[in-house]
Amino acid sequence: MLIGEAEIPVTKATELLGVSRSSYYRWRKLDGENENDMELRNLSRIAIEFPAYGYRRITAELRRRDNSVNHKIAG
Repeated sequence: MLIGEAEIPVTKATELLGVSRSSYYRWRKLDGENENDMELRNLSRIAIEFPAYGYRRITAELRRRDNSVNHKIAG
């Protein structure tokens, strides 16, 4: 695999940067998970703001804040 438009092999690029190949691939995987992280942060903020809320109230609050909520916890 080559990195970006520079067409540098991953092995060479990670060697030059002083990071392991596994760290590079972990970073690439995390790049696509930002949306999931944002939803989790919203959930955490609600749980901190309303410590007495259970999953039903948190689900309702997420919907009020225009967040998509998994159909499995719809109530």
